[in-house]
Amino acid sequence: MTAKRAILIVDDNVALTKSMALILKLKGHHVVTAHSGKDAIDFVRSQPFDLIIMDIKMHEMNGVEALKEIRKIRSVVSVLMMTAYQMDPQISEAMELGVMGVLKKPFDMEAIFQIIEHIGENISSTA
Repeated sequence: MTAKRAILIVDDNVALTKSMALILKLKGHHVVTAHSGKDAIDFVRSQPFDLIIMDIKMHEMNGVEALKEIRKIRSVVSVLMMTAYQMDPQISEAMELGVMGVLKKPFDMEAIFQIIEHIGENISSTA
């Protein structure tokens, strides 16, 4: 059984964040949504998350820029990036910053469930 986790979903696509949040909440997870990199940074300052799922391409501040700031606040947090673009130099930059991976949109929520389960195993084994 997967441990319940605190998850931050960051995407400027409001419909996507709402649907992902609903599915993850139905699985019992605590979910917070943000619609900009700046909002994500504010949430990370105020509370810890087990997983951050963040879009690479967003208005004002992209996901990689937000991730750099998030790493200054919480250097150890699992991050998964999302993108609708197949080729993007920001993908390799995100990987260099230590993200768990990059999901290509559209993606199957089962991939997210598997990642959450993996994080739960890692956290449980170190606690």
